Amino acid sequence: MCRVGEVEQNSELELFKTDKSRVGQDSKDLETTTFIRDRSLRKSQTKRRNTIHGSLEHDSNTDSSSAENKRSKQSYFLCFTKPRQTRRTDKTTKLIEALNNLKRSTFSENDFSVITADMSSHRSDLIENDELPVVEKQRREAIWELYKKECSFFSGCLLVLKHCFMEPLKRLQLEDHLQFVNPDEIFCHLDDLCDVSHEFCKELMTVLQNKIKSEDVWPTSSLIEVLNKFFKLSSDKNVYHTYCIHDFKRKANVKRLRENENFVEFEKWCSKDDRCNRLQLDDLLMAPMQHCTRLRLLLENIQKYTSLDSDKNRLASAIKSVHKSLLHLEKKIKCTEKTERVWELQQQIEWLTVTEVDPHTYIPECLRSNISSQVCSSLFARGHRCLLHDGLVLLIQNNSKPISVYLFLFDDMVLLTRPKGDKKKSTQPKYVVYRQPIELNFLRIHDVDTNDTSGCDIVYA
Repeated sequence: MCRVGEVEQNSELELFKTDKSRVGQDSKDLETTTFIRDRSLRKSQTKRRNTIHGSLEHDSNTDSSSAENKRSKQSYFLCFTKPRQTRRTDKTTKLIEALNNLKRSTFSENDFSVITADMSSHRSDLIENDELPVVEKQRREAIWELYKKECSFFSGCLLVLKHCFMEPLKRLQLEDHLQFVNPDEIFCHLDDLCDVSHEFCKELMTVLQNKIKSEDVWPTSSLIEVLNKFFKLSSDKNVYHTYCIHDFKRKANVKRLRENENFVEFEKWCSKDDRCNRLQLDDLLMAPMQHCTRLRLLLENIQKYTSLDSDKNRLASAIKSVHKSLLHLEKKIKCTEKTERVWELQQQIEWLTVTEVDPHTYIPECLRSNISSQVCSSLFARGHRCLLHDGLVLLIQNNSKPISVYLFLFDDMVLLTRPKGDKKKSTQPKYVVYRQPIELNFLRIHDVDTNDTSGCDIVYA
């Protein structure tokens, strides 16, 4: 018996020496060796139980052996997860290296020529003159504010979007990075916006410089000519409307792209540019829509300090055209958002066939091929259907418990569905049609009083 114990101790010492010699190897080999050693120790322990000395030591070493088994299982499991994590971060590390080596895009001379014009000296002579009346000084200050806001919008928003986000993205895609990003989905019509704003800034600067030495400084007639050119150029290219209409789809695309860690790293790198002035991508993408509404306020401020009635009427017509354009844009945006919502429902709502709704329904053999396919699956793609309201309602039926259904109210029909799965956990919830659509022409609505709800389960009557 003593001889058997010495042999087993020597075998354990040899295994320990072999493990000690492999300390310099990688972690994966070390974990596999640890598992082999523990397995051999368990075999030796089973042999030792056959002896009296081994059976006495078995009870005292039960806790330690169970702990070693747990550690061995954990180390054996980790050797499979480590290579998967390294493969997942390969693209991110390569992208970070490419971003560190990427040279930031700079403004070109043609883009930067407008905002480099030194107008500060003329401003002090023409606005901060004590001999001017207070109303005239305020009028010139309002015109100067219009020019300054347009230049800051051009240089601080549009050029930053172009040179700090769009151009680096295109250069990285040439190096086979971020191929899943479509620049047109984020920066749609950005180049056209830069062209229109650049022309408007140049025309304003020309008017301000040419009328400095004349007696009638910055006349309203010259300002109206510049505004008419700007309205014609923006309406011909349909720049602002087209950009703002796609705002709903742009937000959804950016939200989807942020689920990828590579795009998040790219956005962080772009936001570190000093020219962003701590503005994030969402702030810069919303700037054109905010600029459209700000133009009307700036023109109203100029009209407020204009003395001549003829000039006031000209400015009033310009303000009216801007207001009509904003109302037209608001209608387009609402219609586009509702249309996009309907197209999303096309993917979220499932239409069951007749046999799936009621398997016991009798269908003649000659009609099975026609009825097996659901013709209502493409119902939302027809016409200009608009979603008005949606939400959970309680459906009360005869001799049955109330059922919670999700109702969709369109401009021409009502659709009752049942939520599929957990709506809170899923990013895009699914719905199953509970009843066939009901046209609003055949729908009757009754106003039920609270006194009539006794004995039924009608709530909020």
